[in-house]
Amino acid sequence: MSSSLNEQLETVQLKFGSLQEFNDWKEKEELATSTRYVRHRGSKTNMDKTVTTKYHCHRSGVFKSKGKGERALKITGSCKIDQCCPSFIRTVAGLNNIDVTYCKTHLGHQNEIRFLPIPTTVQETIAVEGLQSSYQNVLK
Repeated sequence: MSSSLNEQLETVQLKFGSLQEFNDWKEKEELATSTRYVRHRGSKTNMDKTVTTKYHCHRSGVFKSKGKGERALKITGSCKIDQCCPSFIRTVAGLNNIDVTYCKTHLGHQNEIRFLPIPTTVQETIAVEGLQSSYQNVLK
């Protein structure tokens, strides 16, 4: 990356006491910014026994069709932007803490909610409410 681009990228350093704390923060950050961070590959164990994991913006990358062209694509299209978004989260997990480097800056796309999957917690809430309402309808 060029030095002028590095100067534009907003990067912060964070520390968490546990993986659960990090995952809670990550989920809140994704909801607040209408983004999602995904792993493209597995974690790497370093020589000092720390584990490094890198999460990338889910919009980053090139759309690759897995089909044979028999069905039409979705009307909304792919979430991929056919280029790399520089936003990432890098974690280095040690024995007692997790050091996080978070690059907040997204380039090449807007953060649109239509390209986000429904979070698992929301899906579970909807399922529970649906079961309760159908149970109430049966009792009537």
